[in-house]
Amino acid sequence: MSMKASLRKSNHGIYIVKDLDALEAGLTDPANNDHYYIKYIGSTNKTLKEVEYNHREETYFYNKKTGKKDIAITLTDFRRALRDRGQRWVFEWLIEPRETNEYSILIDEGTMIRHYHPSLNKNNT
Repeated sequence: MSMKASLRKSNHGIYIVKDLDALEAGLTDPANNDHYYIKYIGSTNKTLKEVEYNHREETYFYNKKTGKKDIAITLTDFRRALRDRGQRWVFEWLIEPRETNEYSILIDEGTMIRHYHPSLNKNNT
């Protein structure tokens, strides 16, 4: 995500990645607002299928200057964990895509991260 959020409107949503094994084991403490099964929260203007593929499989980003996928993806803690042990992690909409701007969706995303405390969002921000 760029440092300068766009005010141009398009469809954006917020997705959540859940660890089904942790969820089924009951690893949650609602009284303390801890949800151990929630691994990551992000925002996108892509479909869930595209987002999941990008995180699980993609190795290169599209480069607008060259018109090719030639920018190597750095594996974040989330991508590394997803690829190493996230076979039963699922991507779901937390907030369905709607017409909004990137600036507004980033505010909503930050609110959801602070509420759920996903374990693999960097600095929980």
